[in-house]
Amino acid sequence: MLDPTGLAYHRFAEDHYGKPVDLEAVRQVFAWTPLSPSLVRRLNAERSTADLLADLAYIGYPRLLA
Repeated sequence: MLDPTGLAYHRFAEDHYGKPVDLEAVRQVFAWTPLSPSLVRRLNAERSTADLLADLAYIGYPRLLA
């Protein structure tokens, strides 16, 4: 989390999950871009914004787009 560009997390995620991760989507999250269903799908096609509501509230993610 010390790397504000998201690049370090991107490398970690690709290594950890063993599949490509959309770097621009990671950068948008690190920039606190409002999460949209489209952005969530770019990060994980198996999750929805509804799946993330409790987690987002817990970490204080600022906004969620419907």
